[in-house]
Amino acid sequence: MIGAFLLTLFLQMETVPLSPPLQDTLQDTLWKAQLQRAQKRFSQVQTLQAYFLETIRYAGAGQVQRFRGTLYFKRPTFVRIEVDSPAKQILISDGAVGWLYLPAQGVAYKRDLASLGVYADPRAFFFDVGEAFEVYPRPSPGSGPVFLLVPKGEVYAYDSVRVRLDPKTSLPREVTLYAKGATATFQLVGVAENPEIPEDRFRFVPPPGVEVR
Repeated sequence: MIGAFLLTLFLQMETVPLSPPLQDTLQDTLWKAQLQRAQKRFSQVQTLQAYFLETIRYAGAGQVQRFRGTLYFKRPTFVRIEVDSPAKQILISDGAVGWLYLPAQGVAYKRDLASLGVYADPRAFFFDVGEAFEVYPRPSPGSGPVFLLVPKGEVYAYDSVRVRLDPKTSLPREVTLYAKGATATFQLVGVAENPEIPEDRFRFVPPPGVEVR
């Protein structure tokens, strides 16, 4: 989802410990049912809008950054992230090209995401995972089941993604991305399903005078 674009631009990989794969025990049958319910639930979502709080923690440095803003998603692979605090930023991705616009600096960063394939596909973080990811249960305190998504084969911009589901809606309410030297956690609130989102919300044209890098 949101983190695929962010990590493609800025972060690398970090290994996290895995739970055993899903087996055929009673507990694992429950995990599988929860996973299938989440996948089915998201298959009904064509667009999504939510407010988010992002917390980035840097390993070793003890540094923490926090950002607030609004997330927009539209199938198949369109994402827009508007960061309002502490400084305005706009991130836009169609799954092929990603933009990061920093108005205060007058700079826009452009990245080609097409070569990353499923690893830059935001649907992965809403459990529309297909055959591209291994899925592991992650017992965790708090409400809502937790799963770890690990890309199969060669890993690109991140190593794994942990998703906590809302126990009522079966949609993600917390997403944690693991990268080298840092973790980024997104908490989603005020989630609106299938709102009308104009196509041009996912297009970016650099304003006059903006430097493109």
